[in-house]
Amino acid sequence: RSTLFPYTTLFRSGSAYYFSVTRDRIVAMKDYFISDPHFGHRFVSRLRGFDDPYKHDRYLYEQWMDKLPSNERIRLWMLGDLYCGKPPAEEKALRFIAQFRDDLLARKNTDMWMEALLGNHDQAHPMKRNNLRSLRNFNRVFDSVQTVARYSLNGSLVMLHHFPYSGDYEPEKTMQFRLHDLGQTLIHGHTHSGEQISWSDKGTLQVNVGVEACPLNQIGRASCRERV
Repeated sequence: RSTLFPYTTLFRSGSAYYFSVTRDRIVAMKDYFISDPHFGHRFVSRLRGFDDPYKHDRYLYEQWMDKLPSNERIRLWMLGDLYCGKPPAEEKALRFIAQFRDDLLARKNTDMWMEALLGNHDQAHPMKRNNLRSLRNFNRVFDSVQTVARYSLNGSLVMLHHFPYSGDYEPEKTMQFRLHDLGQTLIHGHTHSGEQISWSDKGTLQVNVGVEACPLNQIGRASCRERV
């Protein structure tokens, strides 16, 4: 357990480090972070070694079900790109993650709050035309829907956002929707990089919780205690 962040517990899986955070507020609640599952996305499924999106999605489902705790209240932060595609893909992905939440309660007696931070492939994101319809759909499933959030680790402010400050592909296409780098640690997704830790152009810590950085058999618990 961290002395800097007393509600933070460090885990190690191979060469990767994860931490889970217990928020001692009204009730104790562990927070979990993941980004870019891309449910139903054939191209990304193939990049991850699956010839069928259904097999990819079921693998994530079963592995996350196995890794998440029993008999607890937890919060899942989904940092964008739940899916990729047109309205039928959105409906299917939202139904899938809602079913996962229901099954987690039924199978493991764990009540999961779900907070969505929208990504560039989510049609609810404000960069998309006519995003309000999709936003209503997301609000029916998630407990909150936003593009950015602040997260306090024992008084230290961490930002949550789909995009990194810098260092990813084609940033000019999304520049209007990115955070300014003011030196606060950022937990993000988007890059599809296998590296969890990077540094922005200004030297700010960036923690990647995309599926590729948090191995497919893990639900991302976010990053290195020693560096945050």
